[in-house]
Amino acid sequence: MEQWIILYEFSVLIYCISNYYRSGMENSTFAIFMLLSYVCLKVYYYILSKFKHRKILLIFILILIVLEYIYVYNMIIIILPINIYMLLEKKHQHIWINVIAILTSTYFIRHDILYEYILMAILGYLVYMLVNNSLSKIQRLTEENEQLKYKNNTLFNKLNKDTQFHKQFKDMSKLEERNKIAQEIHDDIGHALSGSLLQLEAAKLLIDKDVAKSKLIIQSTINVLRDGMENIRITLRNIKPPSEQLGINKLKLLIEEFSFNSDIRTNFLYKGNTNKIATRQWKIIYDNLNEGLTNAMKYSKASKVTVNIEILNKLIKLEVKDDGVGCSNITKGLGIAGMEERVGNEGGKLIIDGSQGFSIISLIPLD
Repeated sequence: MEQWIILYEFSVLIYCISNYYRSGMENSTFAIFMLLSYVCLKVYYYILSKFKHRKILLIFILILIVLEYIYVYNMIIIILPINIYMLLEKKHQHIWINVIAILTSTYFIRHDILYEYILMAILGYLVYMLVNNSLSKIQRLTEENEQLKYKNNTLFNKLNKDTQFHKQFKDMSKLEERNKIAQEIHDDIGHALSGSLLQLEAAKLLIDKDVAKSKLIIQSTINVLRDGMENIRITLRNIKPPSEQLGINKLKLLIEEFSFNSDIRTNFLYKGNTNKIATRQWKIIYDNLNEGLTNAMKYSKASKVTVNIEILNKLIKLEVKDDGVGCSNITKGLGIAGMEERVGNEGGKLIIDGSQGFSIISLIPLD
């Protein structure tokens, strides 16, 4: 933004030089020397980066302007105000500081150029304040941007930590479940088998001496093993989740991952008795849903995707519909062909509609 101040100073210098040329150019050699000295000092001023060094250089520039005003050409004084503003520059500068400085300087200005001096002081102040306010705004926006970057990094790190914690929690839950299963097998089934083994060893020793007692031991062992088998069935029944619950949860997880990765809102609906869906049919539903969501993310430019599963009397209906651009001329690629093949192998049908958004309906016969 300093280029506006440079442009203002250059314009004032051109105005002073033109007036000096019209006035007859007295002491032209010394005037040109002083003018070039001023230009060199200002160029060096804008090259400097340290605030303190700039202030020292500005003092020399002000002295140079005053000397040229006294000894060479008095019109050059009109460039003094902008340099005063730059010397008095502070982060929170009040207008009255500059006003006092300019009013004080007018006491030493000749009356024939006083009005021009005041006009240039006002114009210089407007240019200076415009540039200063713009720089302050840019600095504030830069600081806000840095704060947003910091907050974004903080949230990203927190998300990573939450993801790691979720993964650790999931892994720990699996280990605890495996430990629980192992403990139950050891406590119930292991004890039953080891006890039965001892009973059979005893029956083997008694079979030739006491047949009746040996039969009694064998029958007792059979009862223990039967109870053990029942315990195994109960344990497996408690561990294994219902197929419909497993299928719905897998679909929910797939939809949540899609929404997180694509920033597309999702709506998941299901209706009817999901117990009717066989395991192989759940796999078809999962694969077709995955393909439908992938197509929506790649091509639809949608803001929302609705997934609807209905279990009818003889059919399973899966619809994946988005509110995107749609497609009037549908070309069946490998993805849609795979969906048709999966549904066709079950005797079902795939229906595609691209008129209002994009809709893929999978119709799968129930067993």
